[in-house]
Amino acid sequence: MEKTGKDYMVFPLDFASRKEAESFVRILDGHVGMFKIGLELFIGQGPCVVEMIRELSDAKIFLDLKLHDISTTVKRSMEQVASLGVDLVTAHCASARMLEMAVEGGRGQTGVLGVTLLTDNDSRTVEAGGFKEQFVKDPNELVLVRARMAAASGCAGGVCSGREAAQIKQDFDRYFLAVAPGIRPEWSLL
Repeated sequence: MEKTGKDYMVFPLDFASRKEAESFVRILDGHVGMFKIGLELFIGQGPCVVEMIRELSDAKIFLDLKLHDISTTVKRSMEQVASLGVDLVTAHCASARMLEMAVEGGRGQTGVLGVTLLTDNDSRTVEAGGFKEQFVKDPNELVLVRARMAAASGCAGGVCSGREAAQIKQDFDRYFLAVAPGIRPEWSLL
């Protein structure tokens, strides 16, 4: 089956309430390829949000948890997530071992997206984190190093800003996803 434009669209359910999320799932069913469940919604409402989307839509589900813990804990967490039937889950590119264990925990059912660098991290944040001068001067280089780590670890793709997406698509296998957070209206950031 050939993919269409909608298949590449991910709608972020960055809401606190299940009711608000459900409203958008009903409106956008058939118009987007995937719904992203944000951390706030998942913590507040739990796995029932995944079940709600499964009941109302055929769209894929992306659980944006940004896992980051010891490798064994991440693997066990991914096993739990895989049992929910979600398609993608995020994990920080903190170590190759952690990413490998996340992929293993996904059991081939749930793909892992490596979070390369949070989009609100700038040179000052990178410097404060103790990274090498080359990454402080050009945080995009850190994104590419971490994307390579994610690919080598078996991740389905990496999360990056729109600035790095083209480079990642050029440097990696065409099946390695480059997921860039969308542009948000100013009112949503308040």
